[in-house]
Amino acid sequence: MLRSGRLNLRSGATFRCGFVLPCLALLAFCGEATRAATDTLVVCPTAFQPALVEWQEYRRSQGHEIQVISPPTSAARLRELVRQASGSGSLKYLLLIGDAPRVSSGGESRSLNTTPTNYLPAKVNVKWGSEPRIASDAPYADLDGDDVPDLAMGRIPVTTIGQLATVLKKTLDYERQSEHGDWEKKLNIASGVGGFGVVTDALIEAAARQIITQTVPADYVTAHIHPESPTAETARLLANFPTRARQQINEGSLAWVYLGHGWVTELDRVKTATGSESILSVGDVPQLHCCGHSPLAVLVACYTGAMDAPHTCLAEELLDATEGPVAVIAATRVTMPYGNTVLGCELLRACFRDRTELLGDTIRQAERKTLLPVGDDQLRSSFDSMANGLSPAPVDLASERLEHVRMYHLFGDPLIRLRRPIAKTAAVDVSKLSK
Repeated sequence: MLRSGRLNLRSGATFRCGFVLPCLALLAFCGEATRAATDTLVVCPTAFQPALVEWQEYRRSQGHEIQVISPPTSAARLRELVRQASGSGSLKYLLLIGDAPRVSSGGESRSLNTTPTNYLPAKVNVKWGSEPRIASDAPYADLDGDDVPDLAMGRIPVTTIGQLATVLKKTLDYERQSEHGDWEKKLNIASGVGGFGVVTDALIEAAARQIITQTVPADYVTAHIHPESPTAETARLLANFPTRARQQINEGSLAWVYLGHGWVTELDRVKTATGSESILSVGDVPQLHCCGHSPLAVLVACYTGAMDAPHTCLAEELLDATEGPVAVIAATRVTMPYGNTVLGCELLRACFRDRTELLGDTIRQAERKTLLPVGDDQLRSSFDSMANGLSPAPVDLASERLEHVRMYHLFGDPLIRLRRPIAKTAAVDVSKLSK
């Protein structure tokens, strides 16, 4: 520190110090205040916090200022802490670490290494057979109580420090790898059997094709398979759709998207040469090897993100896998065709049209757009028209969209930078440069 405002300067130093030193002190204070403005809040059990060191250093090198707190025992208290941390107006990202307390017939089971979630009343999806309450982290990201997310948020629902270290290493490896390739411009999609009826299934399939055609850039490769789709594969693979779907994950891509039915621990079951088999289950996850090209997994299905279920859900297993997806988007409860269609459309738009840099921002923007009225958006208007004829009465499309924003979660780090291919430049004729 500077004592008594005096420095060992030559003539005129007394006057200059009297003016310069307070200014320097003010600038230093402003600089510290700027650096100390938290943009990322991490809620992590105390026992797991040693695993954060390398991740924190890397994120800070990218310009993030991180604050780490331990989770309280209640969701209400955690909402208060998040809002307190956002008081400066600089908070943008929220990362929850730790599994949600498990719920069974005996009630909610808590432990020291869990981070609570919220339970919100269901209004629309109960008509499709869902539970009356939705497990949701969405209220943590809503700072002003208007149901619209203000923060980009993700959860790493691990139960051990070793699992957390695995997920964070996979995350950093994904961003640090220097290898670029065609896999970064590939979108792999696998569809199960709809089962909503011939007309409804046809409308859903048509909507999906329309979204992809209008949103995904022409220079991206979209590979879409479903149980009855013809391929150039061998007859053995043609008869075994689960094998083909898992190969899609392993070959690497920007994202692997599943559209269809799901349960807590597995995706839909389909007929194969040896009988009925799940397209992907928690038992299959150890056999996934993405070979350094880990995709973002998007599970447009029911229950696959049920982080509060008595058993570990499929999304959690995929995230924990050393060679599995780098992050997972999945829902905690029963999802519906219209809500899935709108949210899926906005996710693709945020990724490819708006080209948001961070995964958390992509999801946050998609959620906000999902909640907005359609306006002059012709594509969204067509979805609304379709839903008015298919959704159970009384039709409440706004509530259905809100429930999907509440149900779908990012399992992973919201600060992940999605892989973007390097633009190829035209070759330069060096011989002409000397002329």
